Amino acid sequence: NRSLLRDFMDGLFRETARRVEAAKTRGEIASDVPGELLAHNLFAIFFLHLQNGLGSDVPLVSDELLGALREGLALSLRGLG
Repeated sequence: NRSLLRDFMDGLFRETARRVEAAKTRGEIASDVPGELLAHNLFAIFFLHLQNGLGSDVPLVSDELLGALREGLALSLRGLG
């Protein structure tokens, strides 16, 4: 199962990095931002919010938790523009 998880995570990071590169092409993210590193940073934000959500009494898909995740991701992306 570990190799399946590694393959999944590699694909997730690869797809996120591809999207970062597309955003760089559109001028939404600075051209010198390393796509793969940003992909890992964005996943870290997601994972932190997932852990916090799992430790709360609020459903993971609640407006509260999803809003906090969106704000965290948006803050990181805004600073990269």
